Formats: sequence, structure tokens, C-alpha cells
Amino acid sequence: MKQNHSDLVFNYIKKNIYTNKWKQGDQITPEIQLSKELNVGRNSVREAIQKFVGLNILKRTKGKGTFVCFSGKPTDIEEYINNSFNDNQAFLSNKKNLLETLEFRLSFDVENVKKFLKNADIQDFQELEKCYQLMVEHQNNSEKFTFYDAKFHMTLANGTKNSVIIKIAKFLSDLMLMHQKTINKLLGPSGGIDEHKLILDCIKNKDWDLSIYYTKLHIQRIINEVEEKFIEN
Repeated sequence: MKQNHSDLVFNYIKKNIYTNKWKQGDQITPEIQLSKELNVGRNSVREAIQKFVGLNILKRTKGKGTFVCFSGKPTDIEEYINNSFNDNQAFLSNKKNLLETLEFRLSFDVENVKKFLKNADIQDFQELEKCYQLMVEHQNNSEKFTFYDAKFHMTLANGTKNSVIIKIAKFLSDLMLMHQKTINKLLGPSGGIDEHKLILDCIKNKDWDLSIYYTKLHIQRIINEVEEKFIEN
């Protein structure tokens, strides 16, 4: 089976940390250079890096680059990644846990929309638009659609300019990515695309009431469908 480009980059980064080529505190190869070296697109590089950021193995520093923050033994990285993935997968395979995650998002995302509208700059609005367009472009690719869906919500958090919200969002990013994957697998992309379009348009128009309304509607619709369709193994 042919390895997709995001997985190729992911495994390349993992190997460099495993072999101790990139140690804790080291800056990894810049995205544009990785793209050229591995002959893959920049989006594939960003996807792979974001997975490591979600696992707290890499850390992005604005204006400086991406750095290794993994403090364990380099040879333990494979086990660490597998355990993180399995823990989150097991957590969200429980209907109660999945619904509680959605209930958290109902309040968290609404608050993020409010603060985004108040504090976001033009780059944040552009990034939100870009995430949505990439969701549409990759709606038939579950992995990529999930990545950009989660990134849409992370962009909302970043646009709040609130350090606590951003830290919480980063701390939860791996769980939220797995959460998005579970939801998209269960319900499909169509409802999410339509609702994200409504949310995006209202945010761009700086319509507070409708932005909040459609954010609540989006998450409540997911809660209702999970209640109806989710079957535990």
C-alpha cells in the first residue's frame, strides 16, 4: 500500500528524533526545506508537524520555527506515540466521554468565537477562510478533512489572543483531533461543511449573534446525532 505524503513526513520526523539527530531543544528542518527534500507539498508537511505538536513532541515558536520538546528517551518515541493514540481512541470510543467532549466544546467554541470577533487580526480571518477551503477540497479524504476541521477550531482559539484559551486548545489538540476523526467517521463531512460555511460567513461579516447561533447549532446537531447513531463496541 502506497504511503501518503503526510505519513511519509511524519515517519521522517519520527526517525530523526528516534535516532537522536534532532534532540530536545533542537530546531527541526524548516517546512519549505522538508517539502523540497521529501518532494511533497507544504500542506503535507504542516499536517505531519501538527500531529507532533498535538502530541507535545514538537513546539512551534512564531517567527523562529519548530523545535523538539520531547523530553523522553529518543528510543521511547514510538511507544509514546502509540500510547497517546490508543489512550485517546479508547477514551472517545465511549459514548459518555464523546458526549462530554462535545458538551465542553459547546461552551469552549462559543467563547472562542466571541473573543475571535473581538481580537482577531486579518491574518486570523484569512487562516480561517483557508482552513474552510481546504476542508471543502479534501472532503473525500477523511484524514485531511479531519485535520483541517480541527485546525479551523484551533485557528478560532489562536484568534482570541487569549493565552489561557490557546494553551487549553493546544493541550487538548491531540484529543480534539481524534474527536474530529470519530465524529467525521460517524456522521460524514457534509453537515460539517455546510455549518462551517455559515459560521465562517457570519464571522467574516462580524455578526456576533449569528456567529454564536450557528456555532451552537453546529455542535448541538452533532450531539443529537451522536445520541442517535453512536453504537459502542
